[in-house]
Amino acid sequence: MSRALDASLFALLAVLWGFSFPAISIGLEHLPPLLFAAARYDIAAALLLAAAIVRVDKWRPTARNDLAAVAGGGIFLIAGNGLLFLGQQTVPSGVAAILQGLIPIITALWAIPLLGERLSPLGAVGAAIGFLGVGLVVQPDPGNLLAGDTAA
Repeated sequence: MSRALDASLFALLAVLWGFSFPAISIGLEHLPPLLFAAARYDIAAALLLAAAIVRVDKWRPTARNDLAAVAGGGIFLIAGNGLLFLGQQTVPSGVAAILQGLIPIITALWAIPLLGERLSPLGAVGAAIGFLGVGLVVQPDPGNLLAGDTAA
C-alpha cells in the first residue's frame, strides 16, 4: 500500500471511531444498553466471520489456543464494551471517548506489575504525555471526583 492510502485509511478509521461514541449516545435513547451493545457486536461479528470465510482457508478456531483466545476476547468484549454502553447512559460521549483512549496507556502501566514488563524510556514518556493530554482535555476538578457520574 502507498503511504497516501495508509494515511487515508487511518483518517477514515479515526473518523468512524470518533463517531461511534455519539452514535452510542443516540442509540441509547432508543435501546437498552446491553441489547444495543450486543446487536452492534453481533452485526460486526457476522461481517467479520463472512470476511474470514471468504479470505482465509482455516477460519474456524480448532486449536486449544484459538478457543482460549475466542473465550478471552469474548469476555473482554462483553465486560469492556458492555460496561461502556452502561456507563455512557450518564456520561457524555466525549468523556467516554477520552476515557476509552486511556486504555492503551493504562494497559501498558498494568503490564509492569502484572506481567513483569518494562516500559522503555520512550514508552514512559509516551505514557506521561498521554496522561497529560487527557488531563488537559478533561481538566478534572478534585472536588468532583466522587460526584454523581463518577461510577459511570
